Amino acid sequence: MNNAQGFLRVIPFLVGIVAGYVASLLLGLVDLAPVAVAPWISFDGFRLPLVHYDLNRRVIRLAAVFAFFPGFTGKFVALISTIPGPVLGGVSLLLYGYIATNGLRRIQRGRVNFENPKHVIIVSAMLVMGLDGAIWGKGMVQVFGMSMAAIFGIVLNYFVPDRSAIDTPERHEVTK
Repeated sequence: MNNAQGFLRVIPFLVGIVAGYVASLLLGLVDLAPVAVAPWISFDGFRLPLVHYDLNRRVIRLAAVFAFFPGFTGKFVALISTIPGPVLGGVSLLLYGYIATNGLRRIQRGRVNFENPKHVIIVSAMLVMGLDGAIWGKGMVQVFGMSMAAIFGIVLNYFVPDRSAIDTPERHEVTK
């Protein structure tokens, strides 16, 4: 999976969803009644696709086609809504783990200096906050999960002093 590019990277997740769905069907855990009564054409399931800024334009176009047009097909939206919670939970676990691993890979490639306490504080706080499910806000305006962790990391980066700039080797030299 590491060598895959673009859309090919999500194929293992799609295979996991399909395999989990088929197993759930065989175990009688899926109720297909919503699919039977759903209209073929519907505007109720319409959603704008959300994309990550780091993707290339071809992948964004492909994601838009897969997210935009099926949203008008009532049967497809109803079928997606019948995916059992345990299947979605398992895929979510893998997907968020994959996202976290990619973040760690970027940190490693960027050669972040973890000897600097500022970097340790920021990365530790963001990791725990992103995994913890912390929520900030009330009513319709709430920030949670990865968004909350990113905002918190930006705030910490601004306010936590950078000791490496203050604590230089020249400062510890013994004068003769």
